[in-house]
Amino acid sequence: MTFDNTLVYARLTGTQKVAILLMAVGENATKQIFNKMEDDEIRQISLAMANLGIVEKSLVEQVLNEFILKMKEPTTIKGNFKITERFLKQVLPVYR
Repeated sequence: MTFDNTLVYARLTGTQKVAILLMAVGENATKQIFNKMEDDEIRQISLAMANLGIVEKSLVEQVLNEFILKMKEPTTIKGNFKITERFLKQVLPVYR
């Protein structure tokens, strides 16, 4: 059975993309990243890893390319209360 990786890629969740990225970069890099994460985040990513099945090379490349493009974007970070509040409202559910 052949899959259209573009369609599969479009349906990937952020957690699935992270799972693919971490599996692609290997155990040593993933260990360093996991050491900086909360247990519940690690559980979510681990569950996504366990449920990925076979990931075609072209799909892995799409995930890696997205990551590289995001890392190349010029970014200046400024933190203050107002910016942090707006950021948290965007990334966290209302009940948190």
